[in-house]
Amino acid sequence: METTTTNKETKTQKKCYIDTDGRHVDFKYAYLSIDEPSYSGGLYEYELEFSNIDYFYYTKKQEEIIGKKVSFAVISFVSPKKYDINSLPEGDFPFQAYYSSKKDDYYYDCEININCVKNSDGSDYCEQYYEADWNKGYQSSDLIISKTSDGLYKIEIKNLNLEAAQPGEFDIEQNKERKTTGSFYFEGRFEDISSLDFD
Repeated sequence: METTTTNKETKTQKKCYIDTDGRHVDFKYAYLSIDEPSYSGGLYEYELEFSNIDYFYYTKKQEEIIGKKVSFAVISFVSPKKYDINSLPEGDFPFQAYYSSKKDDYYYDCEININCVKNSDGSDYCEQYYEADWNKGYQSSDLIISKTSDGLYKIEIKNLNLEAAQPGEFDIEQNKERKTTGSFYFEGRFEDISSLDFD
């Protein structure tokens, strides 16, 4: 995979984007975070996060993120198995929590933040926030995880059913949300950020 270095930042993806709500958003970086079992009933918690900023750079230069527009998407799941960055499970996995005796995995949830800004006073603003729609009959299509011939991960959700928060808000308010759709595609490598503290 080709990498590009600009302003001390190294891209970790070959191609990554989301199309939703009439928007096309490209992401440059892909991260994997794994939380050890704690309050999750002995399950490992995983987050695949895709962003237009380099977390490794901005955790060292946090003042430089003030006022910048940050967009990211998070796909999360839990599992009794401990995977690592080179051995994520492959296959087609349905939306919402489920248990499979064959794969022993629970899959999956998704949220999207478009153009979030951290202000110098510590407040946050998000131009548009989305969550996967959990209402019956609105489940998104399968999460598809595979590896390419180059050893890169390929992740797709061909049909995302989403709920959109009120503009500028981070929370989905019941009976006030707007329904919309989208799709997600990623091909590349992840960097492990499990040990990083973003607070």
